[in-house]
Amino acid sequence: MRDTLLGGRRIKAGDCLVLGLAAANTDPQIWPEGHVGAGGNGAHLSFSNGEHRCPHPAPLLADVIARTAVETLLERLPDVVLSVEPAELVWRPSIWMRGLTSLPVEFTPTLR
Repeated sequence: MRDTLLGGRRIKAGDCLVLGLAAANTDPQIWPEGHVGAGGNGAHLSFSNGEHRCPHPAPLLADVIARTAVETLLERLPDVVLSVEPAELVWRPSIWMRGLTSLPVEFTPTLR
């Protein structure tokens, strides 16, 4: 978006940056021994699944949260339908995760 300085390096507007996930949770001020879990600090806030999933029980929690959200949505909006053709959906450009930029739907509003 604009020129900036990051970690002592000059980055110009428009430069391509690739996030290095291998460095996650390796801050020497938090993990002086050099790895996650050292020093009794096991704090993290991740709910991922798949090949690089977080330790138990995070994947289970992620599954419960997602299922509950979808079930609640369908219970409260039983006639919800996609308002565009599936081919018209726009996917977010990302090398990290697959996701829609928006999910246009139609449903009958109800007063509660």
